[in-house]
Amino acid sequence: PQYKITLKLHPNPYCKNLPIIDDLRAKVTRNVRIIKNAFYAKELIVQNDLIILEIPGTSLLQSVKAGKSILLFNGLKDWLDPRIKVLVKKRVEYAEDIDEFVAVLDKYLRDVDLWSVPSNDDFLRNCGTYLNDGLSCSRAAESIVALISKSKDEK
Repeated sequence: PQYKITLKLHPNPYCKNLPIIDDLRAKVTRNVRIIKNAFYAKELIVQNDLIILEIPGTSLLQSVKAGKSILLFNGLKDWLDPRIKVLVKKRVEYAEDIDEFVAVLDKYLRDVDLWSVPSNDDFLRNCGTYLNDGLSCSRAAESIVALISKSKDEK
């Protein structure tokens, strides 16, 4: 096979089986691996060129930050704030129903040139990282140290 598809589902313990699993298996029968219980997507993101997600959560932020091409099936249509949805659509291929998703996936599997990554980082800057400079942890640590020092000075 020219490609392998890994669909990493959100590890929600309350959701036994999402409709996308059966729909995807029925419409795309070969080369599909579905992972439901992995809590960390970092390793999967590094290993794959095309990331397919079914919920706009932490894995989406990680994939955007990693510079990956992303297909997002958002079956939770009302879950995203409309302003955030606009930002997401600037960066990822987005679908809200299974037929639309399968059509986009089919298009991507037929033409790997589409796997180029949009350079838009509006979603990442608004929802994931302030300056996108890799120094957020340092700034957070500095702020915590400053708060602790201020608290000690006030005593």
